Amino acid sequence: MSLTYIYQKDCLKGEYLKVFNKVELYADIHKIGEDAKNDALINLIDMLFSAQNEDVPPSRIVGNNLKKFCEQYFSDYTAYGRVLEVLKNIYHMMWLVLVISTMEMLTISGEKGFDLFKSTTDIMPYIVGYSCMGLLMIIINSVFKKLIFKKKVSVGVYDFVVMLACALFIAFAFFIYSDEFSLTFNIPLFWTIIISAAYVITYIIIRAISNYKKYGSVRKPKEIGGFKDAVFDGVKKQDAITFVKKYEKINNKRERKGLPKLTKEEYMENVVKNEPKKIRKRAKITTTILLGFILICIIQVILTSTLLDSLIFIFIITVIEVPCLRLVYKENTAEKAIKELIKECEVERINVFEYVERLEEK
Repeated sequence: MSLTYIYQKDCLKGEYLKVFNKVELYADIHKIGEDAKNDALINLIDMLFSAQNEDVPPSRIVGNNLKKFCEQYFSDYTAYGRVLEVLKNIYHMMWLVLVISTMEMLTISGEKGFDLFKSTTDIMPYIVGYSCMGLLMIIINSVFKKLIFKKKVSVGVYDFVVMLACALFIAFAFFIYSDEFSLTFNIPLFWTIIISAAYVITYIIIRAISNYKKYGSVRKPKEIGGFKDAVFDGVKKQDAITFVKKYEKINNKRERKGLPKLTKEEYMENVVKNEPKKIRKRAKITTTILLGFILICIIQVILTSTLLDSLIFIFIITVIEVPCLRLVYKENTAEKAIKELIKECEVERINVFEYVERLEEK
């Protein structure tokens, strides 16, 4: 199992965390590969955490010129690493091309006179879409490269701008697209499927061989402290703080009404009994609303669009919404976090109030 930096950076505070966040943003903007970035940032956390414990200023680690430090720190990330990232991005694109081309083949295969070797498909949407997104990312990265060491920008701000730009681009693309769009580039459908499938299969085989040499398994080991763990731990800590604040608010209201205050034991007994039920109820309501909305959208597209467009829409909305539904209902992070918080307090033989006190001391 491998480590990821996301979960570990919580140990950094103040100026040490600010320095780390700048280096992390630099890696994102300069498109440092996932593995190289992860290893470099884990190493940086170790150095900054040691300096933090010894009261050594972060400037002793990174110097007075953070930009120069970043350039030197990631200087080992060579052109070979960037080529690997490009090949990985092409792999993701080829998966999309393969799925859509296969769906197109299935929808027209029943038509009279269908010939797989003579049928063509228009790849201009892929060319225009990826080219425009690439240009858009170049512009965004150029702007952030100028701001990163001058303004208070973070990875969160950068990610938000990228997602907003992508959403606006997709909305704009759907708005201007029409059947009369004259710019096309038709190639045989058969070769579109063969080439995309060959690339996907070849990439998977090479990746499996590489993983086996590196990890002793064809699959990359599951990360310890990955994004889900970071989110889960954050939710658990926030739940504890929220419970303490709610307890204070409830007792303030009871005091104003002349009612006796709840003891901490009474309050936590109520939390343990009722909070998971409330979360499950909210999850079911949210799931029902989402499923209803998805169903309405699918029916509308089926009634007003071609079979191919309907299949593509169903595929896209499934890819987008299924993870959301899993997060909301099947893997309810909030409910699991509360149960884990209660269990942790029982093991440590403390209550949630003492748990929050410990968080504040760290």
